[in-house]
Amino acid sequence: GEHYQFLGKHINAALVFQENFRLIKESSNYWDLESKYKPILHFWSLSIEEQFYLFWPLVIFLTFFLFKRRLMFSISFLFLLFFILASTLKLGYYHSLSRFWELSLGGALATIDIHLNYLKRYPELNERIREFFSNNQFLVLFLFIFSVLLNWDVKSFSVWHLFLVDFSTFLLIFSFIYKSDSVLFSRGFLWYSGLISYSLYLFHHILFSFSYFLYNPFYDKVYNGYNLSIFVIPFVVLVLSYIFSYLTYKYVEVPFRKVKSYKIILVLLLVSFLFIQFAAYIDKTKGIPKRVFFNYENYLINFNVIPNNQRGLEILRSILGYEPLNAGVKANFEDINDKRKIVLLIGDSHAF
Repeated sequence: GEHYQFLGKHINAALVFQENFRLIKESSNYWDLESKYKPILHFWSLSIEEQFYLFWPLVIFLTFFLFKRRLMFSISFLFLLFFILASTLKLGYYHSLSRFWELSLGGALATIDIHLNYLKRYPELNERIREFFSNNQFLVLFLFIFSVLLNWDVKSFSVWHLFLVDFSTFLLIFSFIYKSDSVLFSRGFLWYSGLISYSLYLFHHILFSFSYFLYNPFYDKVYNGYNLSIFVIPFVVLVLSYIFSYLTYKYVEVPFRKVKSYKIILVLLLVSFLFIQFAAYIDKTKGIPKRVFFNYENYLINFNVIPNNQRGLEILRSILGYEPLNAGVKANFEDINDKRKIVLLIGDSHAF
């Protein structure tokens, strides 16, 4: 019950793009061990992204006229402004002002690539840059991998560490402008992973988080120290992530991009609003008391899969501190303090 209640509060926050502030309120650390038990922890970045999209058009409009309709100057100014704010205020990992500079950097890249083809106004400079990236794309890729590995085990948030990763990513994507026919990135598995990357991001942590609830520490002893779940569960989660992402991309993302009717968009917004209100109602009333409820305890108490013995029940009772619902317990030794023996308890979470 506690896990579902906790998850519900985070879902409510994510629906109104406030998940990052919810995590700040909880003083949550991204690198905490408990973070893996938060299925939508990664929605903090989506919340910041949506906040940015609401805020960005207004500041672009104002700075656009401030710099006499020079869009590139406007975006560069905003990038520097947000970067200075992030590096001086030090508001932490989840705060919006710690991240807006990253999205501004993406805005600069989109301006160069799509809207203005800015560098093509300067043929000589454009040719030099094209030649560099055509000949050194793998060098840029190496820089990107190096920056990621350098920050792989960092346990604290640093804007400057993050800048190295973002800047190398900027260069890598920028290189595609001049070398779009790259063998490594224009086709194959990496290319398709990028195509469905948004859905992969949505699903991967949710599946991994729920998989941790399936992990049983007793597996280490039962299988003589070889925990198969370490390899099997991540592989299954990875495969499921790609399957769900493919289905989402094909049947949600692609069709939605083709929608041109404002009526459909308004209906979807209305449905989303109703879901938000329903979630808020559940949170306020501490659940739905009159919902259909299956009392599994009455069923479980009569379901014994193995013959019980009295000593096994006594040992289990001494461990749990209460009378177990399922009396199907068997013990093959007398002394619980015998360290040579292994006690395996199969039951609900209280058994551990």
